[in-house]
Amino acid sequence: MMAYGVEYSWNTYGILSITVPLLPKSQHHRQQKRVRSVLTLCGEVVELLLDHTIPDAEVRATVFQHWSRDQLADLPAECRTLASPTLKELDNGGHVPLIGEVTRPNGAPELWALEALNMSGEAADPLELPLQPVQYPAGQAADKTLLDLSLEESITRQIFGRAEPPRTVYPASDGHAAAS
Repeated sequence: MMAYGVEYSWNTYGILSITVPLLPKSQHHRQQKRVRSVLTLCGEVVELLLDHTIPDAEVRATVFQHWSRDQLADLPAECRTLASPTLKELDNGGHVPLIGEVTRPNGAPELWALEALNMSGEAADPLELPLQPVQYPAGQAADKTLLDLSLEESITRQIFGRAEPPRTVYPASDGHAAAS
């Protein structure tokens, strides 16, 4: 089904797949790599600006004319958080990288957002893609069990198989999004 340039379809497991025209894949991957490095750099620069041992008071004075110390204080941590995914433990002891999460008031998971990274450059359903080692934070070993499964299998077996699964999992990729 197609509406407003967006294509909708259901798979055999009742998972809705939404295809949205976005950036070309190669451009998206370049942009994604750039965003991660920029966010990391942003955090480092702000930490330096907040460091009183650096004698360049004029630079800090200019920065603080635009933003208060309170506005800038949490920015380095936020930049680092945005630059790397959050890992959530699965019941088998492995970890899945999330690019977003919504929790219920009691802290239980409500929604998990996963990135379906298409490394082939060819059109693919995001649910058919596996997780990639590059999706894990630096220094964190990728979960080999998940690397061998499609996202659909990972969601069905590992994520929804948790003792306390999220209510919704949202895999998103290069112009495709699916909600389950």
